[in-house]
Amino acid sequence: MVILVAYSVWFYPFELAFLAPSHHRGLYLVDVVTDLFFAADILLTFFVAYIDSKTNMIVYDSRRIANRYLSTWFVMDVASTIPYQALYLLFTGRQQVWSCYSLLGLFRFWRLVRVEELFKRLEKNIKFNYFAVRCFRLSCVALFSAHCAACLFFLLAEENHGGKTWIDDFAKYGDETNIWLRYTVAVYWSATTMTTVGYGDLRAENTRERIFITGYMLFNLGLTAYLIGNMTDLVVESARRTMEYRKSIEVASTFVNRNCLPRRLEEQVLAYMSLRFQAERMNQQRFIEELPKSIRRRVCRHLFLPAVQQVYLFKDVSIGTLTSLVSKLRAEYMPPREEVILRKEGPDEVYIIVSGEVEIVSSTTTGGESRLDGLSSGDMFGEAAALCCTPQRFTFRTKVLSQLLRLKTAMLLEAMRINHHDSVTIINNFLRVSITIYISYSANPV
Repeated sequence: MVILVAYSVWFYPFELAFLAPSHHRGLYLVDVVTDLFFAADILLTFFVAYIDSKTNMIVYDSRRIANRYLSTWFVMDVASTIPYQALYLLFTGRQQVWSCYSLLGLFRFWRLVRVEELFKRLEKNIKFNYFAVRCFRLSCVALFSAHCAACLFFLLAEENHGGKTWIDDFAKYGDETNIWLRYTVAVYWSATTMTTVGYGDLRAENTRERIFITGYMLFNLGLTAYLIGNMTDLVVESARRTMEYRKSIEVASTFVNRNCLPRRLEEQVLAYMSLRFQAERMNQQRFIEELPKSIRRRVCRHLFLPAVQQVYLFKDVSIGTLTSLVSKLRAEYMPPREEVILRKEGPDEVYIIVSGEVEIVSSTTTGGESRLDGLSSGDMFGEAAALCCTPQRFTFRTKVLSQLLRLKTAMLLEAMRINHHDSVTIINNFLRVSITIYISYSANPV
């Protein structure tokens, strides 16, 4: 239907302006077939459900559908579908290009509403690039406006019998009987006028042409404002995130310099501000929290349950307890060399590594640092202090960009209190691994 609309609204002004009456008879059949498609679409519209704007519910009642269509778009759809010129030829047997019947054919432009609806759907469809769709839409508006103006300008000259017109010196462009050459020259004039260039090689030669060109130039003021405004919005929107990023980094740099923060702390502040923008699309926690509780639980189970089941602490724990835990997890990204847990910090949270690497750092007697071990995807840290209710013994620091699942210690202990059997399983898993690590360190002390 959109292809038929494009043919109808593009070819109709071209047909009026550039084709002789002898060429129209063969096109009447094509126009009638096109109108039959639109007539069939009118009939089908009486059986298409719609969404009520007040209740936001889908209406299936055929009577309400018919009443709504009859009171809104039906009259204009019918007016744009009637083949006026074919009926004029049928009843009079005469072919006349420029007449009141031709003016009635302008109702075809009502069909452009369908194209507008198509572009709105494409702009909302994430499968298509929004910038590309908007640019294509604006290009179609500009080209269609230039096409219609060119056809109308040429038609005014053709209908001015015996008077001087702008096509009097058409011979300098070539064969004046060539339809496509005539169309090209008319579009050339339309484009130069639309872009406010106006070289002056094609100009108005009589009062009618001057009036039309004046109106066209005034119309172009609005069209140019529309095109430039939309293109500006697209460019500004694409650059908005970059400007926000630069401003946030500038604010952070000013804060760091004003307060003379240490070099290490300065790097951490700037790294966090940079990561907040770079990983915003990957950070899914904010979106998850906006979902209803039932959907959020299912989404968290799909996303986090496989990672939690890999952790040694939750081996052989029931699905019910794990499902309760994953709905309380918070996913976040940490930049490289970010200290997730500090030594002697309270046992507030437990972390599970989804991706990335985390190193375990211990303080030496000389005040330096000693790296004990590295953790990767599927490992957990912070659980020893949480289960033993003691301060953290080590510092845990990310080595690369890492995605972590964070669980409050209170929520873990609450889940253990609710299910005694799972509580025993978690404690046994912890003790088994702790004894293994103790034996390993005793045999090979750091």
